[in-house]
Amino acid sequence: MKLIIAILFFVAMTVAPNAENSTTIATDNIAHFTVNENFAFGDNYLLDIDRDGKSDFSFTTASIYNEGAVYNKYMIHALQNHEILNAAEHAAVLENNEVIGTDMDASIHWTSGAGQIIEQIITNEGTNWFGTWSGGRSQYVGIKVNKNGNAYYGWVEIIVDPATEQAYVVDYAINRTPNTSISAGQF
Repeated sequence: MKLIIAILFFVAMTVAPNAENSTTIATDNIAHFTVNENFAFGDNYLLDIDRDGKSDFSFTTASIYNEGAVYNKYMIHALQNHEILNAAEHAAVLENNEVIGTDMDASIHWTSGAGQIIEQIITNEGTNWFGTWSGGRSQYVGIKVNKNGNAYYGWVEIIVDPATEQAYVVDYAINRTPNTSISAGQF
């Protein structure tokens, strides 16, 4: 009987639908998800970081024409009453193991608006990239989910690939313990 129950459990877990086509790795109170979703010109990726059925953050691109140049802006938007780490209207770049929480560097702050990740500038002379995010390697943006009077801190790993003109949300994690810091890349 135990063998039959074990087999049924294994089959159920194997064929069960996988939300957002992702892998969940939960360690203690940190929930980690791998998604590998891209967003490029005209794309929009909605992220439900706490898996409550509501989108918490949006990754989009916007194109602006000004004085003979096209500016393609890759953006993250905080939805609902959530927040992102911001530095001078840009999504603050965090490296692996930087702490995300209440005690942040004075040059960055929490904002409920949008932050530019990187900007592509196209002119007659060619294409240039502008911003604090580096191409071709993982970097992180700090996020804060505000729920029921508590703050839940997390991170989103992003890779920008100038060669393909795409950005990727690789994975993300959130600390499920309220008002407790998390390190970028921690899971």
